[in-house]
Amino acid sequence: MSESVCFKQLHDKSLQSSAIHVRWSPKMDLIAMATAEGEIWLYRLSWQRVWTIAPESNQSKINSLAWQPDGRVLAVGRSNGHVRFYDVEKGSALITWSQWKRPAPVTFMDWIDIQSQDTPIPSQFIIDPIATYAPQLPLLLENDTTSIFDDSTNHVILDKWLDTSSANLLIVGYQDGKIQILQYGLYLISAIDIRQCHVAFADTKTFHISTCCYSSDNATFSIMFEVEANNIDNVENRQNLINVVYDVSDIKKHNQQLTQIARRCVAILSLLEHLNHLCSNMKENWEDIKLTIDSRLSELAKTLGVNPGNTVYDQFLLLFTRGITSAEMETFLTKELSLRNFRKLMQSIENSHTNIYALAVKLALNVWPTLLLHLLQLKGLFSQPQFPSAIVNFVNECVCNAGSLILKGHELIEVINNSSKRYSAFFKWLTIVLARYNEDLEVVNNQLNREERTLIMEFLQELLPQNETCLQQHFVKERIGQYFLDKDLEVIRDSNSTHWSKLTQEIPDIKNSAFIYQHRPEKSLIQIFNQLQENFQRIITSSAIEDMVDSSKPVLLFPILSNNMKDHKSRKASQSAIEINGESYIYGICPIPQRVISLLVMRQKYTTLNQNAKDTCCYSVEAAVIDFESFGSQILSEDSQILDVATYREDQLSVLFFSNDQRNSLISQISLKEIGLFDSHLFTAFSIETLNSFGEQLINSNYLTLFNESLKCHETNPTYYYKFVKFPGALLDVSGSRRVGCILSKSRRRVCLVDIEAEDEDACSSENISMEDLQNDSS
Repeated sequence: MSESVCFKQLHDKSLQSSAIHVRWSPKMDLIAMATAEGEIWLYRLSWQRVWTIAPESNQSKINSLAWQPDGRVLAVGRSNGHVRFYDVEKGSALITWSQWKRPAPVTFMDWIDIQSQDTPIPSQFIIDPIATYAPQLPLLLENDTTSIFDDSTNHVILDKWLDTSSANLLIVGYQDGKIQILQYGLYLISAIDIRQCHVAFADTKTFHISTCCYSSDNATFSIMFEVEANNIDNVENRQNLINVVYDVSDIKKHNQQLTQIARRCVAILSLLEHLNHLCSNMKENWEDIKLTIDSRLSELAKTLGVNPGNTVYDQFLLLFTRGITSAEMETFLTKELSLRNFRKLMQSIENSHTNIYALAVKLALNVWPTLLLHLLQLKGLFSQPQFPSAIVNFVNECVCNAGSLILKGHELIEVINNSSKRYSAFFKWLTIVLARYNEDLEVVNNQLNREERTLIMEFLQELLPQNETCLQQHFVKERIGQYFLDKDLEVIRDSNSTHWSKLTQEIPDIKNSAFIYQHRPEKSLIQIFNQLQENFQRIITSSAIEDMVDSSKPVLLFPILSNNMKDHKSRKASQSAIEINGESYIYGICPIPQRVISLLVMRQKYTTLNQNAKDTCCYSVEAAVIDFESFGSQILSEDSQILDVATYREDQLSVLFFSNDQRNSLISQISLKEIGLFDSHLFTAFSIETLNSFGEQLINSNYLTLFNESLKCHETNPTYYYKFVKFPGALLDVSGSRRVGCILSKSRRRVCLVDIEAEDEDACSSENISMEDLQNDSS
């Protein structure tokens, strides 16, 4: 970092609501904020609001925010256990991640890029072979339902999650101690249950995950969490900060296989989302037809009354067969249903039929075959022996469901086509009748042929019930609409009349073959589709490779800090992966409650002596204390404290100080390398045996923690800092890639944005001071 850089305050803004979470985008000058009321705001660095997302109707609280590493998707974790994804460009919801339907609230999320430079993903895993020959997906017809689609490319926006060479992971932590690791944010590759790591946590109900971190070589996964523990001697409650480390080398070992599977699953998820919207679109168009017909015929039924032999069906049949109408029917045709209005009605229904037919054709010929191709490729990926048989069975079920959907789609196309023909013939006949009443010779001369007369009789017999009353609400049988309901079909089409159907019925070997997809004539389209979604949810919510991470066998487990509940303030811990001289370290930083202006620095190293043998792995843990006492008393006051700490870059920390008596806040930058914390001699080393002894004592009332040991203490000063006068800060978030920071006030109604690496001449505040200037002034 240049010695001439310093802080520069960019904005000091008041907020219209209390903000509880802030998170910078990793790639763009955007900051996301979540409010206590459940709103989500997205601002530019210039403080221009991009969009606002209203609170959800279920009033669930927002507990966490996480950005996709490329900054194009924002994940929001809620108190109802759901994770929702938003397209940053449009502010629209992409998909709600509620497949687990877990009652535990989401308390932590982090979306990380774990791809290392020494193991890049081969290009064949990035290029989608199906995209070269699969049909192009159709766009939706309704403009207000296309929020998840990119109109310019005709591709689902979810697919852009795959336009990356890195295997990013979304870490989701729950209040009950469960942690899910999801590749690309959607596919579960491993699940960890913290409660299983030690018997002391077996009955613990609430966990607060502070931070998680992968080592730079992707071999270990470190979790720092807080937990309330009751002493067995009924002494006062304590809040403990625990560090648990897991060996995740199996995930690294199977990275390429998991990446292939995850990419295919994300593509299938996008197709399922597409299908949901297409089916909804078809159902809406059919509801329009029903509503239009029912409203008109209801008016006629009320006019006719409830006299026997005077029903709507009887009146239309009498008019069609004998050309005779009652006075009520004539009034309805000449006054209530004019020729001009009838033509508009006919055009509206024809358009709805056309829309349904077009969508059904695209489903049967484009979307479902593409879905089947993806599922067949997924089946091939799961055919290897290391995958559990249960997942393979789920994939096979999905393939069968997709095949049945294609057959059901072709059936629906035929039903829609026949329905459209009947409606067209009926409306043509009724147009001729109305034209005679209006003496329109041009239409009257247009006669019906034999096929059209047959279709009209079918319409009257099958689509208009003969026992309706004047209060009847529905005159149209659910010939088409029944396919969009989650129940068995009431009107089942005769599918045994075709040669293929007869052949499959006559030869059992063909009928029961695994290569022949079942037709399932009694099932609706939605029933089969829902079964496919249920089976696919079982795939993506089950770990692909069993026992990849054993929750009950962490490689390290030790308490870091402990303090009384009455004095407890949630600690803002931070972790980062740093590579020093070719070795991978995980640095952990957290404030010390007993020493309010000090930081505890830990670093752990994992070394594999033999790549083919896990039992030759070597672990080491070192710890030290950074003390800012002289700095705090000189710059702020004697009662100053550390409120928050965040990793700015791998080796740099941003620390937020606060002075109680002066009500001032101060943000500072610290380089671990510059203060010497890259050197082992400045740390106190701990053997694995000592750390394990700490963990074994967790069930006792007076156990030791890492801080109880005699750690080496280093008094130091920040590299440079910036003081906010009369601004009581509370929360800090920084972005090293964008060189910006955000400080949220204690009231949560005020926010300051700063440029962390501004050029010295650009920063004109007298409160912006480097430590070198301070030492010169003192001398």
